Amino acid sequence: MYPNIPYDGLSWPITQHSGIVSEFVIRELLFACMEQHNKTVNPGQINDYLISHHVVTDNVRADSNKVDAWRD
Repeated sequence: MYPNIPYDGLSWPITQHSGIVSEFVIRELLFACMEQHNKTVNPGQINDYLISHHVVTDNVRADSNKVDAWRD
């Protein structure tokens, strides 16, 4: 359905759910990820940042019943 993306370990295009991604979303996503620089990546902290800064909605997953706004 989606073409392969040129980044090892990533499986979904960033626009899978949103179509067009704004500059705000890209900037905040990059900032949230940069906070993980030189650390073991913690998806929970990335989720918390994106939700608390109103970048994405909570997205409670049906399979885990937990907030999992960003996990790729």
